[in-house]
Amino acid sequence: MKLQYYRDSLGNVGDDLNPWLWPRLLPGFFDGRDDVIFIGIGTILGPLLPASPRKVVFGSGAGYGDPPILDKRWDVRFVRGPRTAAALRLPRERAITDSALAVRFVIPAASGGRGIAFMPHHLTAEYANWPSICHAAGISFIDPRDSVTKVMGAIAGCALLISEAMHGAILADALRVPWHAVKCGSHINEFKWNDWCDSLELPYEPTKLPAVFDGTWARFPYRQRLWLRQAWRAKSPRIDIRPIPMTRTPPAVRDELVSSLEKIAAAGGGMLSTDPVCDRAIARIHDELELLRRMPVIN
Repeated sequence: MKLQYYRDSLGNVGDDLNPWLWPRLLPGFFDGRDDVIFIGIGTILGPLLPASPRKVVFGSGAGYGDPPILDKRWDVRFVRGPRTAAALRLPRERAITDSALAVRFVIPAASGGRGIAFMPHHLTAEYANWPSICHAAGISFIDPRDSVTKVMGAIAGCALLISEAMHGAILADALRVPWHAVKCGSHINEFKWNDWCDSLELPYEPTKLPAVFDGTWARFPYRQRLWLRQAWRAKSPRIDIRPIPMTRTPPAVRDELVSSLEKIAAAGGGMLSTDPVCDRAIARIHDELELLRRMPVIN
């Protein structure tokens, strides 16, 4: 069996959780053979998936491009949320939550965290001097491109996480750290945020922050972006297409970002799924893991 997930050249903790988490929970399952692929954490239920192998879906989501048409090659254990289930024409019962919540089987819930931190979307992280902005706002900066261990340790040490990254919020919720959603532009995929929030009976109500780059690229039709990216990578596979980074955040934008983060930090509070809802989702993921370990195709 082979792990199938999106690999960002600069790193993104939401995707990088896959090779960190699944070998710990399913030791010996992943031998690199691609006759069966395991689709775990990520918004990858779309047109980029290979057609021929058998696919085991374990908590992934739709949200980029057309959802796949399921056939006998698909073994959908569960998906991220009810919106993905509807897009794939699956019953609501197949929507548990994002499988990144399974980090609780490796790391216990946090307790006694201190301070407030901000974690941007992995694209947003490239387009401003966030360590400086966060320092000016009196909070910490968590880089979503850092290692899984470093990011989770930083989140576990927080009393509140301000997060533009969906998997920042998911990890915080799993570790029982309150979180506050924000968005810095139109590149944020609200479908996947709402899909996950619906799964844990939460609203998605992000605070809008000043945009740090033009999100026009993210608004291109998916197939057009895909074609451009594939054409570019055919010439230079190690280079990805991204918006052009801002070399310097305009002072007015920087001041507004600092002020907005200060206000959120001062308000405190934050969002958190209830213990019964979170525990029920974790229990269901545990049950699916036990069933997966007994799958004939694996054994």
